[in-house]
Amino acid sequence: MNMTIIVCVLALVVSASSFSTAEEKEILAPPAYVQTEDLPTLNMWDENGRIVNLQQFKGKKVIINLWATWCGPCLAEIPSIIKYYQKADTSKVALVMLSVDDSFEQPKRYFKSKKISLPLYYSQGNLPDVLNVRSIPTTFVFDENGKLAKKFVGTMDFTTAKF
Repeated sequence: MNMTIIVCVLALVVSASSFSTAEEKEILAPPAYVQTEDLPTLNMWDENGRIVNLQQFKGKKVIINLWATWCGPCLAEIPSIIKYYQKADTSKVALVMLSVDDSFEQPKRYFKSKKISLPLYYSQGNLPDVLNVRSIPTTFVFDENGKLAKKFVGTMDFTTAKF
């Protein structure tokens, strides 16, 4: 009889503790957060003042280069980006030179003064998490399905086999 009481008490303790643990987890745990590595939805201005969304490029490889006019390493890699883009099949590849300058006027003036002909964009708001980085230049390569394939932090030579 004592053994039956002990088993019943243990069963109650175990079920009560598992209930309170699950309840605590539900109350105390922060909401689930999923970091997506898909091509984000991001409205941007192009150099002509039109609104473009990154999702418009889905179906192509999308190369997003985060850069700024005040960033020496960013400016150093632009000649190799130009060489890459001149040879790229734009029916299969979309290049997004996404400036993180304080205003869009700075990169537009820079491109004009240097006669740079690359697709220039500026975000209409905060960057999505997947593009939120601590240093620039940073380059993201998304595949045709919109999945992040590669991320390069720092200056890249876009003419190398690695790229």
